[in-house]
Amino acid sequence: MTYEEAIKNINALNAVCGQKGLYDAEFESALELAILALGKQIPKKPYKDNENGVYEKEYCPSCHRSLFPNDHHCECGQAIDWEIN
Repeated sequence: MTYEEAIKNINALNAVCGQKGLYDAEFESALELAILALGKQIPKKPYKDNENGVYEKEYCPSCHRSLFPNDHHCECGQAIDWEIN
């Protein structure tokens, strides 16, 4: 199962159980946190910011912290995809 599939399944479970009132707000918060954590395991490409017109620096797409080249994960936990398409 991929991270994307797991997120889809958790969202489906959340929708069904939430409609039936099978759990409380604390459990719903735990599910949302699990989805957030799983989402950070899916590598995302950094974005570049051209502040001074010459130097482009890469930033995390989730928290917008600056990244060092080839960081595999940001400090926030987001997986980074440096692969060029």
